Amino acid sequence: MSTELCICENCGASYGKEESQCPYCGHLPENNVQKAYADKLNKVQQAAKELSDRVDKSYGAEMANQGKKIWKLVLCLGIIVVVFGGIFGACSLALDHYGPSDAEQVLWQRQYFPILDAYYEKEDFDAIEDLLREQYQYDIWQWKHADLYFFYANYKYICSCYEQFRENPEGISKKSKIYLFEDCINALYFQRENELTNQDLIYIHKWQEEIKEYFYSMFQISEEEILRNIPEFTTDYGSMDYEAVEKYGKKISFKNT
Repeated sequence: MSTELCICENCGASYGKEESQCPYCGHLPENNVQKAYADKLNKVQQAAKELSDRVDKSYGAEMANQGKKIWKLVLCLGIIVVVFGGIFGACSLALDHYGPSDAEQVLWQRQYFPILDAYYEKEDFDAIEDLLREQYQYDIWQWKHADLYFFYANYKYICSCYEQFRENPEGISKKSKIYLFEDCINALYFQRENELTNQDLIYIHKWQEEIKEYFYSMFQISEEEILRNIPEFTTDYGSMDYEAVEKYGKKISFKNT
């Protein structure tokens, strides 16, 4: 069987047509070049398609996974919003119903202010304290002896601390002693008097003398030393500087332990 020959376009040599290129000079015939190019292009296109399919599948799976995460996040945020919305609504409702209305406050004052006045005339300050503890939700600042009541409540607290101190000097914690120091300084040197009646002042000055005795006994300090520090304990507005008093109270409390 004879072999069909072809002539190389480049070198003129003869070679079998089944050869894809000239074995002598390596020249590719034009038709073989087009075929080789078409084969390579086809392979590149097929590889690109396979890669695209893999990317699409991977991207789709990732997007589906991210979508699930996003929906979970949205759901959690929705639940949080609903829960906090319910809490906020409940708190708002509670605040709306906290305390008496203005009308209830007026009716309470009309009923109880005369009772408080009667206790005051009898000097039954414990009865005033008991009644106001039971009726704590009502505002008493419009009662003419309100400042006296609050001073009396503080005075009773100082007295109870002093009794505890007498029974067991180590029974009061340092923190409690610092608070007590502040209460005594406030009661002795920063009590507002402009809202007090003359009779209120008589009672308060009497109680202040007792507080002085308890205060200087518990903290083992002289009144002269306290008076020297009153300017440092006073703000520019004439009120007590709690930070300065607390700082001094800590020094006194630790010194006497």
